[in-house]
Amino acid sequence: METHGVTRTSIQTQGRSEVSRTVQGIDLLSGLSRIHFESVLAHEFGHVWLFVNRCDTLSPMQAEGFCQLLALRWLEEIQTPESGVLQRGLFSLDDPIYGAGLDLIHAAWQRNRKVGVLASIGFDGV
Repeated sequence: METHGVTRTSIQTQGRSEVSRTVQGIDLLSGLSRIHFESVLAHEFGHVWLFVNRCDTLSPMQAEGFCQLLALRWLEEIQTPESGVLQRGLFSLDDPIYGAGLDLIHAAWQRNRKVGVLASIGFDGV
């Protein structure tokens, strides 16, 4: 699968204790259309949210599924011909992390919207 974005983070520790967390940046592939760029950015913002909210124990499938759902929800919201193509692409990914992750988290979304998704990733609120 081709990578379109990456979120760079760091955790500073002192001994075994966490001192600080930093989001160093988000890198995106150049040359994407505006809508594709926005969906990749929505996905990467998901990684930022998970990092800031210390959702460190998620499996890769849960984390990527959560981020894929954010991209999907953005694409559903804007409803353009291109967003429809990109939505279908997200659902057709034959990938054990990204595709299966989206299936898992999207099912939670279908069951109980935000509460279902947050419960499926073990987030108990702030």
